[in-house]
Amino acid sequence: MIQEETEEPVIFGKFGTRIDNFVYKQEADTPMVLSDFTSDKKEVIAYGASMLVGGVAGVAVVGFEYLTQYVRHLGMDVWLPFVGSSEKEMIEIFAQLTSVAEPGSAWPVAILPLFGGVTITCIRLLNKNDLGVPLAALNKDPTEAGARIKPLKVVTKAGAAAITLGTANSLGPEGPVVELGGNVGVYLGRALGFRQEELRGFLAAGTAAGLAAGFNAPIAAIFFALELVLKGSVDKGFITMTLLSAVTAASVKEATLGLAPKFTITNDLSGLGLAELPMYLAVGALCGVMAFFFEWSTSKSRESFKKLADAGLPVEYHPLVGSAVMCATALFLPETLFLGYKGVSNLLVSPLEGWSTVGTLLLISPVKVIVTSIAAASGLVGGVFAPALFIGATTGAMAGTVAANLGLSETGLHLVSGSELYALIGMPAMLAAYIKAPLTSVLLLFEITRDYNVVVPVMAGVSMSVFINMQINYFFNPKSSGPSWLPNNSCRVLNKIPIVKAMVPNVVQLPISTSLLDAGRAMTAAQSDSLHLVVRGVVAVDADGKPKGAVTVETLTRKVGQISLKLKQSFEEINQDKSGEISLKEFKQLLQRISPNDEVSMWEAKQIFDFMDVDGSGRISFQEYFTGITRLGSGNTLQNLGSLLPNNTKSRTMSPVLNTDATLYDAAMAMHDLNTDCLTIVTPEGEVVGIIIEPSVKTAIEIAFMNDDLSSMTM
Repeated sequence: MIQEETEEPVIFGKFGTRIDNFVYKQEADTPMVLSDFTSDKKEVIAYGASMLVGGVAGVAVVGFEYLTQYVRHLGMDVWLPFVGSSEKEMIEIFAQLTSVAEPGSAWPVAILPLFGGVTITCIRLLNKNDLGVPLAALNKDPTEAGARIKPLKVVTKAGAAAITLGTANSLGPEGPVVELGGNVGVYLGRALGFRQEELRGFLAAGTAAGLAAGFNAPIAAIFFALELVLKGSVDKGFITMTLLSAVTAASVKEATLGLAPKFTITNDLSGLGLAELPMYLAVGALCGVMAFFFEWSTSKSRESFKKLADAGLPVEYHPLVGSAVMCATALFLPETLFLGYKGVSNLLVSPLEGWSTVGTLLLISPVKVIVTSIAAASGLVGGVFAPALFIGATTGAMAGTVAANLGLSETGLHLVSGSELYALIGMPAMLAAYIKAPLTSVLLLFEITRDYNVVVPVMAGVSMSVFINMQINYFFNPKSSGPSWLPNNSCRVLNKIPIVKAMVPNVVQLPISTSLLDAGRAMTAAQSDSLHLVVRGVVAVDADGKPKGAVTVETLTRKVGQISLKLKQSFEEINQDKSGEISLKEFKQLLQRISPNDEVSMWEAKQIFDFMDVDGSGRISFQEYFTGITRLGSGNTLQNLGSLLPNNTKSRTMSPVLNTDATLYDAAMAMHDLNTDCLTIVTPEGEVVGIIIEPSVKTAIEIAFMNDDLSSMTM
């Protein structure tokens, strides 16, 4: 209990802020960065651990590539001779990309995906469709998802990916190696005792290591981690970890399989100039359109497989369906198979000519998009990095061939180069628009070519592809400007549903200046009084009783728990003799430590010590410390109820308080704009009637889209 009758000692004004800062020296809700680690020793451990992550991830990627090569060896060097064919014969058919192969001519290699589909189905059945923690889950919450990592599942999924790719299914190896590296990073980070946002640094280090070793491109790998994992963070500690890990993994790869680029570029790129800028932009625009088609195709494929599951086909059998589609397609278009980068390399070596070639590329590109989307959605294990590069290369080569056929290369103005150079520009343009990582894509091509002349053309193509892709998404997908969980084309539907349909009425109202610990006590008391209703949140009101926002019980409970943990940690730090109680000597040492420029007298220390020593025992127990710091630290404005409310200073159109006549769409957009999961609902007169929380909004939206008739929701 807080002792209200005891007055704060006057001397506290000298030390109050210092003690407050000591206790709350790192807010739990503030993203933890490496530079905030509690000791230089831990920072050194983190740097050393990142090199360990790079080494382990590098070895894992090398093992993955060896396994993939072995599976491919079984198909190309064992299966093909068995049926009277050869690898050389098959490559001549599916890697030239200038004309459509005769139907059925590549049947020995076309049926390889079926072997992979059968095997992956068996693996999923044996593992009950649980192949471990996906990269998306790790990226969303490394702490929660990292706790579910099981090494055997990681190895199993890597093996499944090797089988998928070794049997020529239309996916790529870069996704699996990035996920493999990410799992290694987070697992080792947890094993070494790192927690919370520290693990994001290990996730970034792991993903960078995986891509550096998997694609032989350490510089692009570092920027991949910066763009997609660290999400623009400029913390030097995390960046250093990523650098160390990527370099270590690349060194492991160089010492084993070598670091030669995936593609061999023999062309002279010095002739690329400003006169060709319109063509660079045109290739970029085409790739932006193709990337949108890729996204749309992937979405529809997932919907189709969901319908198959709803119709009764277990998800474990979906890979068999995906591989069957791949097999059927490859009988007519074997060019869509993935057997390395031979087809792309051919596009980058020499210029293409003739309208028949244009027709071939125009057919291959969209079919490759469709079969890749189906393969990814079916549960076959692989990534879309390599297919995106293939689609970009064919799109760029097609544009270059069209320009050459129109005679633009013979004008004397050097308006176009050969198709092989536009294939080169199309690769990063397609990749950037699809994975939303433009810097990674530019640097990837620079590492492939190792020629600075290609940088400016690639930047032009990449920027245009990303721009066009964004504009198309905004046009066809209104939810792009809202939360990610908002369904496509939801504005029309959700604007018909009043917000009260998802309202939670049982809340507690408290002054905005209420300390979080007092708010937690009030919440507990309210829960005890409500025998039949569960209190779900607190509405903060100003001095005039006007609501300023709301906090969910989950957020408040989590924050109170974090404050309690801070108090416990600081208490243990002061209690050096580990007796469970703080002596006057220990307390004076604390005051001197936090006041290095002042001489702290025993009298000053005893004034505050006696205030906290409620029972007069001469020692401060944790309960006394908790009570005293809670009261004396109330000046810390970060620890009151207002600190948890959404900051709407960046938005002039959104408010954390909505009227009862608002709609679900209004609530979803306000939550997104204000970055909050809780809003207050008031009547037109300003009376608080309840709150709306994100889970209730999501549930109401799911119900709305499950029903064909929305009349029951709008009554």
